Amino acid sequence: MLFRSNFTMSMKVVCWNIRGLKDARKLHRIKSFLSPLKANIIVLTESHANTKTTPLLEKTFLDYQVISTSCSTTPFQGVSALISRDIEVSDILLDHEGRWLRLKAAKGTIAIRLCAVYAPAKIGCREVWFKNNLPLLTKNTDLLLGDFNCILDPATDKFGGSIYKGRQGASVLQKAIMEGGLVDIYHLNKVTTASNYTWISGDRKTATRIDKAFIHNTKKSLVTHFATISQPRISDHNPICFALWEHH
Repeated sequence: MLFRSNFTMSMKVVCWNIRGLKDARKLHRIKSFLSPLKANIIVLTESHANTKTTPLLEKTFLDYQVISTSCSTTPFQGVSALISRDIEVSDILLDHEGRWLRLKAAKGTIAIRLCAVYAPAKIGCREVWFKNNLPLLTKNTDLLLGDFNCILDPATDKFGGSIYKGRQGASVLQKAIMEGGLVDIYHLNKVTTASNYTWISGDRKTATRIDKAFIHNTKKSLVTHFATISQPRISDHNPICFALWEHH
């Protein structure tokens, strides 16, 4: 399994759309799955974080600092970041709509300006949201990750279904990524296998890679051990995982 305990990487990162915390039983299933990965940074998108679930996260993940953003008008959004206590966290910014959070994470000689995103799934909303938010979110960002609900390249991002569905907003996302000096970690690792789709439909006929991580060009040499990990149907998304290795 990825992230064995004898690895000497500085930061181990997991990003996963969990489709809501819902209750303590699901949260404990999430923890049981994540614990063997020994991640330093865990980003949970579509967490449905609120004043009740965030304290539950804190109680369940005692070894982590919990940072969450939520929306008061809808329970179906939310982004949460679980940061191990050996990492210094600063410069926290939270979106009042529960769509993103920003922070700086520092450990050893590595300092990462991280932005975690849960983009709208609705076609009309997604492109407008990209235009209004991505120029800011990609500026001065080292690591942009989350569920973008968008297919950039049908050749690598989708299996089955229409090649056009899910593409709305792709040109806006691509432009923001390029202007922000960011690159897709997936392509850095030259991963081409179908097992790296992150969302799979209930009938198993369609699969997409809508959960992504982008690293700044100046930090890309740190990235290693990228993978998508299958999970036991806790969510309809699979988490993406990678490490940032401290070079000596």
